[in-house]
Amino acid sequence: MMNKIVKKISAVAIAAAMTLSTGVAAQAATLRVYFREWSQNSTDDTYEGTPNVTTFGTKPLLTVSGIEKGDTYKKALNKAAEESGGDFVFNWNIEYPQYLSSIDIEGTNWGILGGNTNPTYDSTGKMTSATWVGTAWSWYEGSDINLKNIASYPKTTLGETLVPVTTVNNDNEIISMVLSYDETRFYWENK
Repeated sequence: MMNKIVKKISAVAIAAAMTLSTGVAAQAATLRVYFREWSQNSTDDTYEGTPNVTTFGTKPLLTVSGIEKGDTYKKALNKAAEESGGDFVFNWNIEYPQYLSSIDIEGTNWGILGGNTNPTYDSTGKMTSATWVGTAWSWYEGSDINLKNIASYPKTTLGETLVPVTTVNNDNEIISMVLSYDETRFYWENK
């Protein structure tokens, strides 16, 4: 009699444990991260440009699973970097940690760069005009690495934007994002 009661209690305990363990895995998704370069076509239109998909290729460079509802893209990217074995390191701005400053990719740093090109000077040697050219990381949701018009880029940072995990109890949910190393330019002049 006692043996049957112990078996019933054990069966209930195992069933409860299994129910709890499946609840913990709820809303886990996989994030695929694509990379690309993008260059602005002219100083007149800051949104139209040309994507370059040869540097990083057309497949996701990072894939990380276990992304849960409430995780930010920053948290997901840091998790992906940890799992990359040192091939990827995300460097966040010290003063504003929600902003991405650079990415080390297989030992090469891809960071924020910028400066004046084609300067003109007045007779006193003061720079009066130039075209400023700079590069920085941008991002957007989806997997369209050939996006030309960047007007649709999010107006939020990776550190404050939640990964849109929506499916409950579905480890097969796939979410994609693109990290875009963008070169922009603008002409300036002091009269």
